[in-house]
Amino acid sequence: MEYKNLKVNYEKITVKPSDVDDRIAMLREQNKKTLVITDRPSRSGDEIVLDYAGFCDGVQFQGGTAKNQTLLLGSGMFIPGFEEQLIGKNAGEDVDVNVTFPEQYPAAHLAGKAAVFHCKLHEIHELKEYKDDEEFAKDIADCESVEQLRELIKNDLQAYYDAQSDLEMEERLADQICESFDYIPTEEETRASMEQELQSLESQLMQRGLTLEAYCGFTGKTKDELREEMRPEAIRNFKIHKALEEIAKLEGIEADAQSIADEVSEICRQSGVTMEEFLPHYDAEFAATVEKSVILQKTLEKIKEYSEITVVNV
Repeated sequence: MEYKNLKVNYEKITVKPSDVDDRIAMLREQNKKTLVITDRPSRSGDEIVLDYAGFCDGVQFQGGTAKNQTLLLGSGMFIPGFEEQLIGKNAGEDVDVNVTFPEQYPAAHLAGKAAVFHCKLHEIHELKEYKDDEEFAKDIADCESVEQLRELIKNDLQAYYDAQSDLEMEERLADQICESFDYIPTEEETRASMEQELQSLESQLMQRGLTLEAYCGFTGKTKDELREEMRPEAIRNFKIHKALEEIAKLEGIEADAQSIADEVSEICRQSGVTMEEFLPHYDAEFAATVEKSVILQKTLEKIKEYSEITVVNV
């Protein structure tokens, strides 16, 4: 297995003024002032809050139900024809929305079928754009000026670009190591890795307010089918982790107390919890996971030290 003297490019992206402009424009679109309207019907451009439940052939289908869902009318986020039927309605009104799923809809069991969504419209929000730049900067990021906001966004974007470039470089290094690592995972190891991939997908969906069951309903696939689709990536990831574990042993890399403490602090920061709130969940299994994560990251850093890295400005 080769892990020393690898050659890899680091693609350096530098933030441009236009990147900052685009980010500010996006923030303006996402953070309009909101007015709750109760004395007029909804119209395109309003944000509404509603409940809905979808039925095909009189049977409620999986993944077609939501409570207190926020929807921007005119955004095109829902099935064609759905949003249009909620225009001109009042808060508190019950509305039956009749639609037909597109023929190419991802969920095969719904593709091309007629459906009715029983909707309850709770609130209508009128969105107003900021007219004052200084007020926008203050509200969005507690900045005293637009110039301060631009500098903050520039620094955040550069940190994000650098982190992404570093991850992509690590992926290229990992792929090179994987290619030279003569190891074929057993079926048991592969299935365990596939299950981890599925759990990772479930966690990502939860962060977006979705469930794995709803995702299966949207895609028309079972959990077993999703697992099988993940097989190639699961094998690759298992081989990479196995290779990194072998390199860590060869290099005598261990997880020191400070590194573990830093990792736990970062987990708390990303999760938005205090150390006191986190500690009751820090059992032996979690501790082993943290230790493994620290060792793998240290191993990647060691590999980068050994590598010939060429910075490429893109």
